[in-house]
Amino acid sequence: MSAKSKRKNDAGAAAEKVTLEVVDSRKTRKLEFESEEDKQAWHKAFKKSRWYTPYFLLGVFFNYLLYRAGLDLSQNILWGMIVGSGIPIATMFIFTEIHYRLFIEKTLKS
Repeated sequence: MSAKSKRKNDAGAAAEKVTLEVVDSRKTRKLEFESEEDKQAWHKAFKKSRWYTPYFLLGVFFNYLLYRAGLDLSQNILWGMIVGSGIPIATMFIFTEIHYRLFIEKTLKS
């Protein structure tokens, strides 16, 4: 997907709208935002959301490694639930933020 943005001036409006065109292989979507900051926040969320599933599965793999290393929390429902769901979710959010800051943010600045 490629994205290009342009500013639009509405004849009767005092504020400028920011438009983002997202080009997919089949269609083009035009999104309007109130400000450049709103557009950048949406673009950041869009780029990060593509990595949620792989990093969630990496967290599931970490749980598997903990189980194979001898950490068996099946006897305690509370701790099993906290660790079993907390590690994949934390891995997903932490690693997507790290991935965004290391790889995607640098390409947007240049």
